[in-house]
Amino acid sequence: MTKRTVIILLTLITLGIAIVVQAAQTEGGQDARIPFPKPGSHKGNWLEYHGKTVGAEGNSPGQPGKACIVCHDRTDCITCHSTTMPRDHNNTWRVRGHGLMADGNRERCLMCHRQDYCIRCHSETAPRTHTASWITEHCKWCHFGPGGLPGDNCSVCHKRRPH
Repeated sequence: MTKRTVIILLTLITLGIAIVVQAAQTEGGQDARIPFPKPGSHKGNWLEYHGKTVGAEGNSPGQPGKACIVCHDRTDCITCHSTTMPRDHNNTWRVRGHGLMADGNRERCLMCHRQDYCIRCHSETAPRTHTASWITEHCKWCHFGPGGLPGDNCSVCHKRRPH
């Protein structure tokens, strides 16, 4: 037997073993490592929508759903969610949408991020709305707008520059 023939045979044997193992694990569509059938809710693209299901059950942020906890614990969520960002975390969301989401549902952010994550990023990178004229316009909005506070000497109230 030539060296090439031996390599081909070993490759085919390895491939055959892999196919047998895979077939054993997924026989009948069920992972052999799970000793009971998956619930009906786990069919099709359930993974894509499972977060909405968990939230609909009225759970605290970061806690598995009441139905989920029968088979899963909190570490099951963390296994995927610590390495895979939610689908809505795209560039458009980062640039334009995350602030509104954080204002409306800070608990969702805190499932993965600590409060200092926001502070660190916002202290290093100004939002796109903070153009060269932003500080002047921002001060006018608070101090000279309807019901605003009069004054043009910031240091009277602000011990350090607020923005």
